[in-house]
Amino acid sequence: MNLDPGTRLGRYEIQNHLGTGGMGEVYRALDTELHRAVALKFLRSEVAADEKRMQRFIQEARSASALNHPNILTVYEIGQADGARFFSTEFIDGLTLRTALAARQMKLIEVLDVAIQVASALAAAHAAGIIHRDIKPENIMLRRDGYMKVLDFGLAKTVDRTSSTIVTITREQSSKIWLASPSEEEARAKRLTSGKHDGQWGLDITPDGRVVYITQTGDNTDLWIMNADGTGQKQLTSNDEFENAVRVSADGRYIVFASTPAGSIPHIWRMDTDGGNLKQLTRGDFADYNPFCSLDNQWVVFSSWRSGKPRVWKVPIDGGEPVQLNDLPFEGGLLLPDGKQIFGQYFDEQVSPPRWRAALASFENGQIVKVFDFPLRAQNWKMSDERTLLYVEERDGVSNIWTRPMEGGAPQQLTNFASEQIFLYAPSSDGKQFAVARGTLAADIILIKDFR
Repeated sequence: MNLDPGTRLGRYEIQNHLGTGGMGEVYRALDTELHRAVALKFLRSEVAADEKRMQRFIQEARSASALNHPNILTVYEIGQADGARFFSTEFIDGLTLRTALAARQMKLIEVLDVAIQVASALAAAHAAGIIHRDIKPENIMLRRDGYMKVLDFGLAKTVDRTSSTIVTITREQSSKIWLASPSEEEARAKRLTSGKHDGQWGLDITPDGRVVYITQTGDNTDLWIMNADGTGQKQLTSNDEFENAVRVSADGRYIVFASTPAGSIPHIWRMDTDGGNLKQLTRGDFADYNPFCSLDNQWVVFSSWRSGKPRVWKVPIDGGEPVQLNDLPFEGGLLLPDGKQIFGQYFDEQVSPPRWRAALASFENGQIVKVFDFPLRAQNWKMSDERTLLYVEERDGVSNIWTRPMEGGAPQQLTNFASEQIFLYAPSSDGKQFAVARGTLAADIILIKDFR
C-alpha cells in the first residue's frame, strides 16, 4: 500500500516511506499520543492472502514483542487499518550492517563489538526459548550511538526451555583525555583527566587551547571545559540528557552540541564557552546530529533525518526555522578553515558496490565538489585544510593519528602511542597539538551452568 505523508491511521501519522521488504512496506510515523517516532511495518495484500506468510508476519511481531533486550528491536503493538495489517516498533536512527560494511572496512575491535552485541541479543532470545534462524547483515541495524539492533523475527522458532545454562556478556569501555604533539613519544604526552569515560562522546579544542569534552557524571553525560594542562575543570551542563558531538566555533565564542533526552531523539543546542546563554536550536520528531558553526557564526550546520533521509541542514545561531542545504545523501562532519566547503560523507551510487565515501560539499549551495576514498584502514576521518587528510589507523591493536595529502602521497604518522585505542581526537587550530580520548574496550562472555 502507498501512504502519503500526513496520512492518519488511528494514533499514527505517516511521515515518510523507509523501505520495502519481502513481505511489505515500512514507514516512519509519529505516535500522536506518546509523541514519539515509530516504524510501521505493513503487510501487502497479496501476502496477507497467503495464510503461511500471514502467520510468519504475526510470528515476527509476537516473537520480538516477547523479548526485552537493548539489542533487540522493541515491538509496541499489532494493529489493523483500512484492511491492512501492521505492527509498530521503535524507530532506529541508523543504517543496516550491510550498508555500514559497504561504506568501509571495519576494525577488528568494531567487528568484535558487533559480534558481542548480536550474540548478547541471541543469547537473550535463546534463554526465552526463541531461535531467530535468519541472522544476516540486512537484519542488523547499527544505531548512531554504536548500539546494534537485531530485527526480523519472521523465521523465528519457539522451542522448549529445558536447559538451565545461560550466557551473559559484559562490555566495558574506558577512556581518558591526553594532550599530544605531532611526532611526540607517548612518554611525553600529557594525561589531562583521570575519569572513566572522558571524551569518548565528544571532544574539541578552543582557539586559546582549552579542551571542551563530554564525560559521564553519575548516570548522565555532561559537557565540561578545562585548561590545556588539565586544571580548571568546569562542568557546563547538568541534566539527565545524553550530550554528544561537541564543537567549538572558529572564534571560540560558541559551543554547539547534540543532546538526547531519555527515551527521545537528539536535537541541537548552543551555549557560550563559559556555559552561559544556553539555547535549544532544533525541535521536533526528527534526529539532528553532528553540529558545527559557520565561519561567520551566523549558522549552525547539522545533519538530520527531518526530510526522511540523511541530509545537511542549517539553523540560525540565535534560533529560527531550519533550512535544508541540499537534497543529496550527504552527511556533514566539519567546515574547512576557508569556510567555503563542508567535509563529510556521501553515499555514492555510481560506484560498485554503492557505498559511503568521503566528500566535500559547497557551503553555499550544498552541491558535491569532490568525492574520494580514504585509506582502507582509516577511521575518524577529518581534514585539517582543503589539501590535508587526518585519520586514525590501528596497527597491532594500537591506534595513532596519521596524515596524508588528499591527492595522494606517502602517509605520515603524527602520534606515537604504544598502547590503547583512540576513540576521538581534536586538532588545535594551529595543528600543533591534539586532544585525544584514548583507552580500552573490553568484553567478556560468561557461561553460567545449572543456573537457578
